[in-house]
Amino acid sequence: MARIRTIKPDFFRHHALYSLEIETGFPLRVAFAGLWTAADREGRFRWIPEELKLDCLPYDNLDFSRVLDALTTRGFIVKYASNGQWFGWDSSFCRHQVVNNREKGSVLPQPPEEPSPSTRDPRVEDACPTPLDLDPVEGKGKEGKGKELRVDDASECELGKNCNGKQILCHELFTRFWEIYPRHDPPAGKR
Repeated sequence: MARIRTIKPDFFRHHALYSLEIETGFPLRVAFAGLWTAADREGRFRWIPEELKLDCLPYDNLDFSRVLDALTTRGFIVKYASNGQWFGWDSSFCRHQVVNNREKGSVLPQPPEEPSPSTRDPRVEDACPTPLDLDPVEGKGKEGKGKELRVDDASECELGKNCNGKQILCHELFTRFWEIYPRHDPPAGKR
Protein backbone atom coordinates (compact mmCIF):
# COMPACT_ATOMS: atom_id res chain seq x y z
CA MET A 1 0.00 0.00 0.00
CA ALA A 2 1.48 3.34 -1.03
CA ARG A 3 1.84 6.03 1.63
CA ILE A 4 2.30 9.80 1.58
CA ARG A 5 5.94 10.83 2.06
CA THR A 6 7.97 14.01 1.72
CA ILE A 7 10.96 14.93 -0.42
CA LYS A 8 13.45 17.53 0.75
CA PRO A 9 14.74 19.93 -1.93
CA ASP A 10 18.30 18.66 -1.35
CA PHE A 11 17.26 15.22 -2.62
CA PHE A 12 17.41 16.45 -6.22
CA ARG A 13 21.05 17.49 -5.67
CA HIS A 14 22.16 14.11 -4.25
CA HIS A 15 25.33 13.67 -6.30
CA ALA A 16 26.05 10.03 -5.43
CA LEU A 17 22.55 8.97 -6.43
CA TYR A 18 22.75 11.00 -9.63
CA SER A 19 26.16 9.49 -10.51
CA LEU A 20 24.79 5.99 -9.99
CA GLU A 21 21.83 6.83 -12.19
CA ILE A 22 24.17 7.95 -14.99
CA GLU A 23 26.35 4.85 -14.53
CA THR A 24 23.46 2.36 -14.67
CA GLY A 25 21.05 4.16 -16.98
CA PHE A 26 18.17 3.45 -14.58
CA PRO A 27 15.85 6.18 -13.19
CA LEU A 28 17.19 5.59 -9.67
CA ARG A 29 16.17 8.92 -8.15
CA VAL A 30 12.51 8.33 -8.96
CA ALA A 31 12.77 4.68 -7.94
CA PHE A 32 14.42 5.53 -4.61
CA ALA A 33 11.76 8.15 -3.80
CA GLY A 34 9.11 5.64 -4.87
CA LEU A 35 10.45 3.12 -2.36
CA TRP A 36 9.67 5.60 0.42
CA THR A 37 5.98 5.35 -0.49
CA ALA A 38 6.19 1.55 -0.43
CA ALA A 39 8.03 1.46 2.91
CA ASP A 40 6.35 1.30 6.30
CA ARG A 41 6.96 3.78 9.11
CA GLU A 42 10.43 2.33 9.83
CA GLY A 43 11.55 2.34 6.17
CA ARG A 44 11.05 -1.42 5.66
CA PHE A 45 9.39 -3.08 2.68
CA ARG A 46 8.85 -6.55 1.22
CA TRP A 47 11.48 -7.37 -1.41
CA ILE A 48 9.13 -8.29 -4.24
CA PRO A 49 10.54 -6.49 -7.32
CA GLU A 50 7.43 -7.02 -9.46
CA GLU A 51 5.14 -5.39 -6.87
CA LEU A 52 7.60 -2.62 -5.99
CA LYS A 53 7.88 -1.73 -9.69
CA LEU A 54 4.12 -1.10 -9.75
CA ASP A 55 4.52 1.34 -6.84
CA CYS A 56 7.64 3.10 -8.13
CA LEU A 57 8.00 2.86 -11.94
CA PRO A 58 4.82 1.33 -13.38
CA TYR A 59 5.33 2.61 -16.94
CA ASP A 60 9.07 2.00 -17.32
CA ASN A 61 10.14 -1.01 -19.34
CA LEU A 62 12.92 -2.36 -17.13
CA ASP A 63 13.79 -5.12 -14.68
CA PHE A 64 13.14 -3.58 -11.27
CA SER A 65 15.28 -6.20 -9.54
CA ARG A 66 18.29 -4.62 -11.26
CA VAL A 67 17.21 -1.20 -9.94
CA LEU A 68 17.02 -2.63 -6.41
CA ASP A 69 20.41 -4.32 -6.84
CA ALA A 70 21.99 -1.03 -7.96
CA LEU A 71 20.59 0.77 -4.89
CA THR A 72 21.79 -2.08 -2.65
CA THR A 73 25.36 -2.24 -3.98
CA ARG A 74 25.88 1.47 -3.25
CA GLY A 75 24.34 1.31 0.24
CA PHE A 76 21.13 3.26 -0.38
CA ILE A 77 19.01 0.30 0.77
CA VAL A 78 19.70 -2.91 2.68
CA LYS A 79 18.44 -6.34 1.62
CA TYR A 80 17.89 -8.88 4.39
CA ALA A 81 16.17 -12.23 4.93
CA SER A 82 13.89 -13.38 7.71
CA ASN A 83 11.97 -16.67 7.94
CA GLY A 84 12.73 -17.50 4.31
CA GLN A 85 11.44 -14.18 2.93
CA TRP A 86 13.35 -11.19 1.60
CA PHE A 87 12.88 -7.64 2.85
CA GLY A 88 14.41 -4.24 2.17
CA TRP A 89 15.22 -1.34 4.46
CA ASP A 90 16.24 2.27 3.86
CA SER A 91 18.54 2.93 6.82
CA SER A 92 18.28 6.72 6.32
CA PHE A 93 14.48 6.72 6.20
CA CYS A 94 13.80 8.02 9.74
CA ARG A 95 16.36 10.81 9.37
CA HIS A 96 14.48 12.21 6.36
CA GLN A 97 10.83 11.33 6.87
CA VAL A 98 8.35 12.58 9.46
CA VAL A 99 5.73 9.87 9.63
CA ASN A 100 2.11 10.48 10.59
CA ASN A 101 1.51 9.09 14.09
CA ARG A 102 -1.72 7.47 12.92
CA GLU A 103 0.15 5.25 10.46
CA LYS A 104 0.13 1.71 11.79
CA GLY A 105 3.33 0.22 13.15
CA SER A 106 5.58 -2.08 11.17
CA VAL A 107 4.66 -5.74 10.95
CA LEU A 108 7.83 -6.58 9.00
CA PRO A 109 10.80 -8.14 10.78
CA GLN A 110 13.57 -5.87 11.95
CA PRO A 111 16.82 -5.91 9.96
CA PRO A 112 19.73 -7.46 11.87
CA GLU A 113 21.74 -4.21 11.98
CA GLU A 114 18.83 -1.87 12.77
CA PRO A 115 19.60 -0.32 16.18
CA SER A 116 16.11 1.03 16.92
CA PRO A 117 13.61 -0.96 19.00
CA SER A 118 10.84 -3.04 17.50
CA THR A 119 7.64 -1.33 16.41
CA ARG A 120 5.73 -3.51 18.83
CA ASP A 121 7.16 -1.44 21.71
CA PRO A 122 5.01 1.46 22.94
CA ARG A 123 4.85 4.27 20.42
CA VAL A 124 6.52 7.60 20.97
CA GLU A 125 5.15 11.00 20.03
CA ASP A 126 7.13 11.05 16.79
CA ALA A 127 8.12 8.05 14.68
CA CYS A 128 11.40 9.65 13.67
CA PRO A 129 13.93 11.64 15.68
CA THR A 130 13.26 14.80 13.66
CA PRO A 131 12.82 17.62 16.19
CA LEU A 132 9.52 19.45 16.25
CA ASP A 133 10.08 23.18 15.87
CA LEU A 134 7.51 25.16 17.84
CA ASP A 135 8.80 28.58 16.83
CA PRO A 136 6.08 30.70 15.24
CA VAL A 137 6.37 31.19 11.51
CA GLU A 138 7.19 34.69 10.37
CA GLY A 139 5.36 36.14 7.43
CA LYS A 140 1.91 37.15 6.36
CA GLY A 141 -1.14 34.98 6.26
CA LYS A 142 -3.38 33.01 8.56
CA GLU A 143 -1.04 30.05 9.09
CA GLY A 144 0.67 31.43 12.19
CA LYS A 145 -2.34 33.20 13.77
CA GLY A 146 -3.56 31.83 17.06
CA LYS A 147 -0.60 29.49 17.56
CA GLU A 148 1.11 29.83 20.88
CA LEU A 149 4.37 28.39 22.06
CA ARG A 150 4.07 25.60 24.57
CA VAL A 151 6.21 24.67 27.52
CA ASP A 152 6.04 21.07 28.71
CA ASP A 153 7.17 21.97 32.22
CA ALA A 154 5.39 25.06 33.55
CA SER A 155 8.08 25.52 36.19
CA GLU A 156 10.48 26.57 33.43
CA CYS A 157 8.87 29.99 33.22
CA GLU A 158 7.47 32.52 35.60
CA LEU A 159 4.09 34.15 35.27
CA GLY A 160 4.21 37.11 32.91
CA LYS A 161 7.93 36.69 32.08
CA ASN A 162 9.68 35.64 28.91
CA CYS A 163 11.24 32.20 28.64
CA ASN A 164 14.21 31.98 26.30
CA GLY A 165 13.30 35.42 24.95
CA LYS A 166 9.81 34.35 23.81
CA GLN A 167 6.48 35.13 25.42
CA ILE A 168 5.01 31.93 26.80
CA LEU A 169 1.39 31.23 27.70
CA CYS A 170 1.82 29.31 30.96
CA HIS A 171 -0.65 27.06 32.69
CA GLU A 172 -0.68 29.39 35.69
CA LEU A 173 -1.61 32.38 33.54
CA PHE A 174 -4.49 30.46 31.96
CA THR A 175 -5.71 29.28 35.35
CA ARG A 176 -5.67 32.83 36.73
CA PHE A 177 -7.55 34.10 33.64
CA TRP A 178 -10.20 31.42 34.00
CA GLU A 179 -10.72 32.31 37.68
CA ILE A 180 -11.53 35.95 36.87
CA TYR A 181 -13.39 35.34 33.58
CA PRO A 182 -17.03 36.42 34.03
CA ARG A 183 -19.39 33.51 33.89
CA HIS A 184 -22.80 33.81 32.32
CA ASP A 185 -25.52 31.35 33.20
CA PRO A 186 -27.63 30.27 30.21
CA PRO A 187 -31.29 31.30 30.15
CA ALA A 188 -33.60 29.00 32.13
CA GLY A 189 -35.06 27.32 29.03
CA LYS A 190 -31.63 26.59 27.41
CA ARG A 191 -30.16 24.31 30.10
